[in-house]
Amino acid sequence: MPRRRHGAWACLALLCCGSLLRAAAAYCYSDEQKVADMLSSKSPYAKLRGNMTKKDLVPESCHPVQLWHLVRHGSRYPSEKAIQDFVNILPELRARIVNVCKGCGKLCSSDKKLISYWQSNLNESIAQTLAPEGAYQQEEISSKFLNLFPEILPDTFATEDYKFRYTATQRTRESALAYARGAFGSHAENIHMPEPTDPDPLLQFDKVCSKYVAEVELNDAAMREERLFQIGSQMERVVSRVGERAGVKFTSVEVGIMYEACRYYTAWDPETPSAWCGVFTKSDLKVLEYWQDLKYYYKSGYGHRINYEQACRLVQDLVRTFRRRVEKGEGPRGVFYFTHLDAYLKLMARLGMFWDNTTLTHEDIKAKRLWRTSIVGPFSANVAFLLSRCDDDRWFVSMAVNERRAKLPGCRGEKSCTWEEFMALLGQYESCDFDAICENDPPVVQEEEGGFDGSAGTPSTLLLVAVLQPLLRLLSRES
Repeated sequence: MPRRRHGAWACLALLCCGSLLRAAAAYCYSDEQKVADMLSSKSPYAKLRGNMTKKDLVPESCHPVQLWHLVRHGSRYPSEKAIQDFVNILPELRARIVNVCKGCGKLCSSDKKLISYWQSNLNESIAQTLAPEGAYQQEEISSKFLNLFPEILPDTFATEDYKFRYTATQRTRESALAYARGAFGSHAENIHMPEPTDPDPLLQFDKVCSKYVAEVELNDAAMREERLFQIGSQMERVVSRVGERAGVKFTSVEVGIMYEACRYYTAWDPETPSAWCGVFTKSDLKVLEYWQDLKYYYKSGYGHRINYEQACRLVQDLVRTFRRRVEKGEGPRGVFYFTHLDAYLKLMARLGMFWDNTTLTHEDIKAKRLWRTSIVGPFSANVAFLLSRCDDDRWFVSMAVNERRAKLPGCRGEKSCTWEEFMALLGQYESCDFDAICENDPPVVQEEEGGFDGSAGTPSTLLLVAVLQPLLRLLSRES
């Protein structure tokens, strides 16, 4: 009898293993294509945007008065190095996959066909520039706000009613122009957009924060958790599984290049399956997503206090903008800022958004975490604050993240904060001492009453920034 029981258990184990193998072999990316919400910071906005309504943000008997909108640039092309990899290495990987022996690997025929038909049409001249899909995303976002809040974006256009600002990059400039087209149509060309500062002390505050540069950007130990995960067993298994699926042995570098191609091609054309996503299963992409989440958690999130403490600069600008309207009836109808992922994520952390009550580490994947960059920080990620005035002369502040109503931690209302709650939560950041937080000596920003004038401080500060800029640009290619 014991032998029979053992035999039965052995048969059951074989059946289970067989079922798992068949399931793995049966997965066909071409049939599902549902991976857009698993590609971290390169996720396409079109597949993740919300569907908010005016009622979601404007309390009853109230009307919108002012909008403050911080927007990450739209989908862009990769760095020169990544383009070189796509052009030089991917064709060789494609040949190895297509020419694999018959019966080797687990790719379904349609996934293999996608790879066989893939061709590169990139060149280095477009590195890090805004892709057409990215411009379309920005137009769609502003069109949505135009339709919901005509009080903010009326037919009668006056350029002094709007403040635009972007960083000294092609992708943020073109994003700002596309946003303006979506909101103002033919009036967009009349909008004044000041020449950017490089680096921008408001929209790229982390580039002029000495403490952050020293303790995070230039400190290998700051990213220890991300690196331990990258060289750990879960990532090793991804490399192994991708090889088994394609029937080809790959290095971790080659898998990384295919992962980047999967993400970028999906971001450029969300409606067309990306050939290079076919080599990954959803389980693989979840592991890779967590790797990226760790990266941004420690680079721009809750992993280090200085990451979010320095973001008080943007909160200060938000509070001052709204307070000027509430107390003096002054200021533009709309404030529109176009920046990069790092500044956006740091602001999210400063606001207490997407905070997990346990620290993310390399030891295990926290499947139910809130800090998921695929959802929080895709291309064109944006956070909007709407100031509304009510018939009883009360004021409310509402918040939306990626066109979904969001609740500012600490607010009691489901739709919005009262003005008193908003100031109790964020008013403290009006006195943000950025230079003290960042241990900047000499000070970086010359400040005017009522807001930042956008000028970067003393000659010695500018010299230091100029020296560090080439290195910082290399470190921030993922933004």
